[in-house]
Amino acid sequence: MQNMDMRTVSFRRMIVAALLFAVAASTSTLYAQKRSADYGVFKHAGAEIGFGTEGFRLSLGTTITPFFELGVGLNYMPAFTLSGNMKFRNTTVNIPTASGDMNTYYLNTVKVEGKLDRLTFDANLYVYPFGPGTIFFVGAGVSVGGGRVAKLSGHSDEAARIYNENRDYFDSGLVQYESMVEAVVGKTALSFAKTGDIIGEVRTKKVRPYVGAGIGRLVAKGGMGMRLEAGVQFTGKLKLYQGDEEIPYDDILERADNQLAKLIDRMNFYPVIRLTLTGRLM
Repeated sequence: MQNMDMRTVSFRRMIVAALLFAVAASTSTLYAQKRSADYGVFKHAGAEIGFGTEGFRLSLGTTITPFFELGVGLNYMPAFTLSGNMKFRNTTVNIPTASGDMNTYYLNTVKVEGKLDRLTFDANLYVYPFGPGTIFFVGAGVSVGGGRVAKLSGHSDEAARIYNENRDYFDSGLVQYESMVEAVVGKTALSFAKTGDIIGEVRTKKVRPYVGAGIGRLVAKGGMGMRLEAGVQFTGKLKLYQGDEEIPYDDILERADNQLAKLIDRMNFYPVIRLTLTGRLM
């Protein structure tokens, strides 16, 4: 009799446990369905505004699931200038005179300035690996535009003097000033305009992969929030152009003492830091 009572109690306990498990499972399923239904592209959206190494930033974002957000952004870097002197060695220009002699000019130093201003667009997918309610994320995407990193300009008073003192010779059409008055560095020749100016551009890939990580939701849980992101764009090696011609600049950099030339030489990726204020739109 006692054994039967114990079996009855055990059976009742099993029934209660099964009922509790069923209730918990159905509640969890309903909650998950509700959470899933609460997410989707453009069901919730947010915006962020801020600044960083790409300049001023404005972006829009939307939740896809509790773990994923999609964002698109626009960045504007206001113009600023780096400058310095570029040194040339053993660069001479010989101009024949009417008497048959040669006037010799020496091009030793050129002042170079780089004006940096960029407008870029980016699209990124953000993953929150620790789930809903967490703020740590990793992201990947692309940055598009801004193929021209910097516009270069240089001036040599000596190069301008060569043309001004020998106008008849160059205007006769027997020789082109641009091909004769060059700053030769190693195997590289940079052409001057008749004003003594050098114009060029530093270019990079127009589409650059991006990876990063940070804290903060793009679509803020409350009305407002903060977001910090750090990553890198993979630019590849920067290229120097004069007109549509690519100029090999390894020899130039060996004789450069300015920050811009060193930046060109060392920059194979672009560091990205973004500090923004986020707001929920819906």
